[in-house]
Amino acid sequence: MRMGLSLLLVLAGIVQALALAWPIGELRGQSYGLLQLVALVMLAGSVSRSHSPQHAMWQTVLFSTAWLTACTWWLYVSMHH
Repeated sequence: MRMGLSLLLVLAGIVQALALAWPIGELRGQSYGLLQLVALVMLAGSVSRSHSPQHAMWQTVLFSTAWLTACTWWLYVSMHH
């Protein structure tokens, strides 16, 4: 997998996590459906251009791992505040 595509998928996973509950400013805790749509379109676009089913699987694993990792900051918020 190319490095640029990997970074794009990691960024899409982080955007997906931020779309669920924005952590900054006055709009803290609100969800943004448009950001979620952008992240999923980025994932779908990269998977649709993959060379094989295994390549598509690894792209999805990379996206979902970045998403899960970026969502763990809510553990800190829920346990300490």
